[in-house]
Amino acid sequence: MNNNQNIRIRFSKIGAMRFISHLDLNRTMARAFRRAGLPIAYSEGFNPRPKLVFGLNLSIGAESECEILDTQLTKEMEYEDIMQKLNDALPKGLDVYYVKRPVMPTKTIGFCDYEITIPFGQDISEKIKNAFTPPIMILKQTKSSEAITDISENIKSIDASFSDGAITVFAKLTSGNNNYLNPEYIIKVISEKVDPEIATADYRIMRKEIYDTENLIFR
Repeated sequence: MNNNQNIRIRFSKIGAMRFISHLDLNRTMARAFRRAGLPIAYSEGFNPRPKLVFGLNLSIGAESECEILDTQLTKEMEYEDIMQKLNDALPKGLDVYYVKRPVMPTKTIGFCDYEITIPFGQDISEKIKNAFTPPIMILKQTKSSEAITDISENIKSIDASFSDGAITVFAKLTSGNNNYLNPEYIIKVISEKVDPEIATADYRIMRKEIYDTENLIFR
């Protein structure tokens, strides 16, 4: 009988940590569990590995305030104790702020909120909002090739504002396993339809929140 404790961890990935790959993140988390002395469960078989399941991959260079990691411990521990031990073992830029029992299965992830900050010397926020009037045709990468695709159905909402020499774009995008829209396509639309300089700007992508298919915060 399996008496492992199932836990869901929410953590931020910011600063220099935005440049590590998903594989490196997996390794970093595994090391943190070992350093923290937490009794993480391992897979069975010839080459056992820590049971770490991330809710959504994040593109290299993007930051997040709401990453999700599911795992199991081989004995029951207090959630606050798990969080403290992990934070003591993790590098700067990875910060655990939530440890609880999983409530929703990861297959129900439906949407993500993104905040995209683009340094720009003039207010083009209205032009940006107008650029997302359907249809929104873009050359999009598929699993095997590229194709001109209408991504309007992948954008639940979009807004833009201008302040202190920067454009901020707020976008809610589909994020299910079979319906994921990379926020980089928002930059691509803006650069193609509004100003090509956007593509080379030092923009910043921050994932702000994850929701299920019913638009409830994913827990």
